[in-house]
Amino acid sequence: MTQISNATDLYNHLLATGSKIVTNIPFPWSPGHMTHDIDNFLRMRRLGEIPERTTCLLIFQQFEIPFTMADMFARHFDPAATGNQFIINNQLYDMAREIVGFDPSLAIDPGLSHSKFAWADRSTARLSPFQNRLHWAVTNKVVLDSMLKWCQRRALTMDYQPFSEIPPITDPAFVDALGGDPSKVVLVQMKTEAANAGAPMKPENFFPVFSFLKDSGYRLVFGCRDPYPEEFKRFDVLNYAQSGFANFRNDMLMYKAAALAIVGASGIGSVAQMARTPLVNYNGWHLNAMFSSPAGVWVPALLRRKSDGRPMRFFDQLEILENRPEGWDLKPDKWSGPGGGNPWTFGQEMDELELRAAEGDELLAAAQEALSLVRDPTIPRTESQDRFANFHPRTGFRFLEGRVSRHFVEKFADLL
Repeated sequence: MTQISNATDLYNHLLATGSKIVTNIPFPWSPGHMTHDIDNFLRMRRLGEIPERTTCLLIFQQFEIPFTMADMFARHFDPAATGNQFIINNQLYDMAREIVGFDPSLAIDPGLSHSKFAWADRSTARLSPFQNRLHWAVTNKVVLDSMLKWCQRRALTMDYQPFSEIPPITDPAFVDALGGDPSKVVLVQMKTEAANAGAPMKPENFFPVFSFLKDSGYRLVFGCRDPYPEEFKRFDVLNYAQSGFANFRNDMLMYKAAALAIVGASGIGSVAQMARTPLVNYNGWHLNAMFSSPAGVWVPALLRRKSDGRPMRFFDQLEILENRPEGWDLKPDKWSGPGGGNPWTFGQEMDELELRAAEGDELLAAAQEALSLVRDPTIPRTESQDRFANFHPRTGFRFLEGRVSRHFVEKFADLL
């Protein structure tokens, strides 16, 4: 790219070259948003939704995750070969954000969140505070539509898995910390408080699956940055965050090498999905899509009424996701608390409901099913699993490779 000194220079460069700015990926510190938003962009490109000759500038702030992705997946961002240019520069990022805010026609939007810097349809968004600046907060329907479209793109481009090209672990000390054989590692992520799209979890709910995995010869690793549960010490679960090896590059290496990942509704699940790691994705209550892989099994969180403890039907649970209050109607404390961008509770109409987390028997059965799919990928879905994949027009499940847990869907067959 030519020398750029200010926003006018960048704007003139875009006009002169016909280039576009890939925008609305607002969380460069988030493994989930960075991996699934950029995956969405690459699939848009693969499907011809972006003209072949268009140069696309992916401009990010200077954070660890963009630097790692630019290095590890460099061949997908070679301007001469792909037309994609990955740029990490705080000043250029500010210029780009200013330009697309004024002229959304210069933007390409693969973002899957409520937060938009470039947005033309004012009927589906409102200006809201974001990091001491303004952004467009779009409607719940816009987000659900974009997620569904991403799932469709993934189904149409299954032969293209750019983020699965992760090298093996070569650092002997890291290999040793993982027990000597990374292919026998099972990665676990858990949150004890409601955050993002997930239910809080009790450590003891993991005990049955931990016992099974330990007896089967696997090495358990707490593969995230969440607080380490003291209860996990009895199973000798490695506290990766405190091991001295924790960084995003090692996250990618570890999730690619692992035999299985058991992750909640957290961005690290997207890393497992992109690496195509065998996966148990649990406790997500947003029943439009879950992280998936060829050997992927879902154990959703349920919404239930506090008055009688009765779970809602899956269809009604998904309806709440679209019909909940819009982001701009949230009180400031609802927007900025733990899990701030996606708090599960939104207002009085939600106060009558609570989240039910996955229980021990459900996690155990899901892990066993995922490992059975590793051994035999041809195991067909049951009728109930197929019904779950199609229970609502908004679900992306019918486009994903994974499946809801057989044990779970049979246990709650009446919710279908």
